[in-house]
Amino acid sequence: MIPKRLRTTLFTAGLVIFTTIYSCLALWYTYSVHQRKVAQFEIHATIISYDLWNLNDSGMRTYLSLIADKEHFQSLEVQADNNRSFLSIQGPALSLLDRLLCQWKLIRAKEVQSPILYQGNQIGTLQGFQYSRTIYGLFYLFCIQFFLVVTGFFIMYLIRNRKLLEEQVQERTKRYLELVSLLPEMVLELDGDGTIVFANEKAINRFGLLSLEKNRYKFRDYVIMGSDKHYSWKSFLEEAGEHADTMEFRARDLHGHHFPVLVRASTIRTGDLISGARVIIVDITERTALEEQLNRDQKMKAIGMMAGSVAHDLNNILSGIVNYPEILLHKLSDSSPLRTHVHALKDAGLRAAAVVADLLTVARGAVATRETASLNDIVQQYLQSPEFQQLSELYPEITYQSDIATDPIHISCSIIHVRKCLMNLTINGSEAITGAGRITIATRRETIDTDVGTTLAPGDYALLSIQDSGSGISPQDLERIFEPFYSKKEMGRSGTGLGLAVVQNTMQDHDGTVTVETGDTGSIFKLYFPVSGESPEAAPEQEDWQTYKGQGKTILIIDDEPQQRDIASQFLRSMQYQVYTASSGQDALELLAHTDVDLLVLDMIIGQGMNGLETYRQILTSKPEQKAIIISGYSESSDVIETMRLGAGQLLNKPYTQEQLITAVYEEVFSKPAASANTSDTQPPIQD
Repeated sequence: MIPKRLRTTLFTAGLVIFTTIYSCLALWYTYSVHQRKVAQFEIHATIISYDLWNLNDSGMRTYLSLIADKEHFQSLEVQADNNRSFLSIQGPALSLLDRLLCQWKLIRAKEVQSPILYQGNQIGTLQGFQYSRTIYGLFYLFCIQFFLVVTGFFIMYLIRNRKLLEEQVQERTKRYLELVSLLPEMVLELDGDGTIVFANEKAINRFGLLSLEKNRYKFRDYVIMGSDKHYSWKSFLEEAGEHADTMEFRARDLHGHHFPVLVRASTIRTGDLISGARVIIVDITERTALEEQLNRDQKMKAIGMMAGSVAHDLNNILSGIVNYPEILLHKLSDSSPLRTHVHALKDAGLRAAAVVADLLTVARGAVATRETASLNDIVQQYLQSPEFQQLSELYPEITYQSDIATDPIHISCSIIHVRKCLMNLTINGSEAITGAGRITIATRRETIDTDVGTTLAPGDYALLSIQDSGSGISPQDLERIFEPFYSKKEMGRSGTGLGLAVVQNTMQDHDGTVTVETGDTGSIFKLYFPVSGESPEAAPEQEDWQTYKGQGKTILIIDDEPQQRDIASQFLRSMQYQVYTASSGQDALELLAHTDVDLLVLDMIIGQGMNGLETYRQILTSKPEQKAIIISGYSESSDVIETMRLGAGQLLNKPYTQEQLITAVYEEVFSKPAASANTSDTQPPIQD
């Protein structure tokens, strides 16, 4: 925008220039007209010289009348050589406009004269008064100059406006290209045969499009438009022209990797013909991964609901399978041939209970209380366990090696779950080896500077690795190995498909992660645990649980299952406890109204009336120091945690063994002070 003062200056300068040029042109025009009229008048005198010599006044009159009319003379007079008037002619009357201009002194009559010569001798004089009509010429000259100036300014305006438009187009094009380059999506423009004529920076980098002016890249080479060979570029344009909905395809990047995309296209039309298309391509890899994660989470939720709904009842059933064989074993002689079958029955029940425990772990509803432990000790104890001995006997051609760190490595963990992960991965590695092979179990301390996977922050970690020399894991299976029930094993022959799901969930519960590296020479699973700065507590000296006599202490068993009450009663009575039973919370309150007991064995899920939490809360109102241990088929639910906060002691998961029950009861009755409601904020260790 030009400032006002500058505009005024430019206008004044332009006006001065215009006036100067016009004045010069006007002077030139006036002088030229005068000279032309003088020369013309002399010609008129020459023409009438012959008629004057012959005294032919009629010829002169006719000619001079014509001249007076055409050249706007007021009057013409021919004089002889003795100044005698020979002929006088009056011009025609002026028009209205000419009369007005005469009044305004813009048209004036000027005298002109010329000698009349005949054969070189002057024979008279031609004299006249001619109207000076240069005002019309000057006006025409002004109009022409003004028109030229206006035309010049208009041309300058057009040139300037064109330049401004070009600058605006360049600016908008630059802005468009910058905006398109900033888009997270890939943007392409295609011609009629599907050749890419424009691509934003995202598309250039993703597809490796270089020098679009020199190279011809086809859209279909990068976006796979379905497996149907009849689905052509023309079909794509027709579909894009009918509606602007998104279409889902797979694309191929410059490295040849395929990824899912959403494509939204708009056709470019020249008249009625489709001359190309503009396309936006959205990479939906992350969205697809989130959808798969959502499906997995929904599957986990379904498993959790299933596990939660059946775990209590199933564990009650398994309690009979595990506990009644124990009762039978006490009644059978050491030489009885039935002892082998009874042991097998008990072991089958324990294996079934382990499957239920895996379900609960996968369902994220079975988080055990942690304690500080040595990772090296956990590995050593597993390598000396009967389970590992049985595994090594099952695969005699496999060499099992250990590479245990020399420095102590302490972690805060649930020992049983970490050991379960180690066992599952060792079994999987053994099953992946055909014939001779090697399994290496190693521990070490490792400092992570960058993220491992997607969940592990930098810091110090304890690393437990299990490496096998098998055939590796295929890329298709690698994406799904942590899904529950996904297994390449023969269903029903080996495993349940929960092993790796248990590993992943356990690592998540321990604020760690699990990574997998695989190839043709085998696989290695790495488990990262945060390092604990605390040292493990010294293990108490193990005593024979069969010496834990009850000495007549009173126990109240609260359980709605007759079988559970019967099993617990027999276990406790065999150890010299006095036992009472109640099938509901209300029955327990009525009994405790007139009887004191040393300990409650409290089931958390009671079929009728109050559950375990409400029952214990009601008991504490009248007996605030009442001791209790908790029996549950679903591990640490919110009710279990609240009950332990109120003062309850240990938690036993069903199915428990006689040793676990006797030990827990003995420790609560004889080793701990009486409970006090709302004073216990710490959770005792869980007995498994």
